[in-house]
Amino acid sequence: MPLANPKIRYFMILLYLVALCCQVALADAEPRIKTNKDIYFAGESIQVHYFNAPGHRRDWICIVPEGAAEDDGGNYDYIPKGTNQGVLTFQSPPPGKYEVRAYYHYSRNGYVVSARYKFMVKAFMPPPLPASTQLDHAAGPETTKPDVTLNKQAVPVKVNVCVFHFIPLSIDATKYGGMVANVLINSQEIRTSFAIMGKKDLELFLTARSLRQDDKVDNIIRIGSGLGVNFVIAGNVDKRGAMIVTNCKVVDIAQRDIIFEKQFISVGESELFDDVIKMSRSIAEVIRRNIN
Repeated sequence: MPLANPKIRYFMILLYLVALCCQVALADAEPRIKTNKDIYFAGESIQVHYFNAPGHRRDWICIVPEGAAEDDGGNYDYIPKGTNQGVLTFQSPPPGKYEVRAYYHYSRNGYVVSARYKFMVKAFMPPPLPASTQLDHAAGPETTKPDVTLNKQAVPVKVNVCVFHFIPLSIDATKYGGMVANVLINSQEIRTSFAIMGKKDLELFLTARSLRQDDKVDNIIRIGSGLGVNFVIAGNVDKRGAMIVTNCKVVDIAQRDIIFEKQFISVGESELFDDVIKMSRSIAEVIRRNIN
């Protein structure tokens, strides 16, 4: 029977449109996660974009081999409290097929995957040597000369380095503590020069011994000695208006001394990222100079 009253017909149409909008909103509100690329080469940094996160304190994201158990923590990092979307940066794992997973409402749901995304890591193929370093076999052995420059290069010594979470000195600086540590861990200079201890291994060690990360030298030496690492990078970060103030130090565990200390001021996250990358180069150079 058709609705004769125009007001009732208008009301029914309005209800239908509201229901339709709610369905769209719910679909948009579904938790999502995605890497910035589907295929990486070994050594590349992996950027994980997360969307529609609830912003709870213990929610986290991890990278695990494809097919791993749901409770496999893999390489993980916590989502900054109060953020609904953002980016976490991870160091690329060995070549293979992987999956990035998000665990939202972790305190309530435990190991229930809220969102996932698959990607692949391929082996890095080094570029061919320049023509100047290739041997001229056609000229015969008498015209072949050894590459003196290559022979003089020292074999790089791999040392163990641990990067602590940078301590936020204010509520506004909370999200920058993990950001600075992640950028250092994944920087080209540090990642390719040293053996970096995984964050999960560090947290397990600290939890088992009721220790915590900070930027106090005595505590750094105590933790570094227990871990068996050669150097520890630590520091703090503060937010003062538009300025982000970062203090960083590198401690030589064997010498029980600070070998590098620096403060810099950045305006905005983009400048902070650039400043940390610049600092990573200085840190790598200082550590190389202090290797026995």
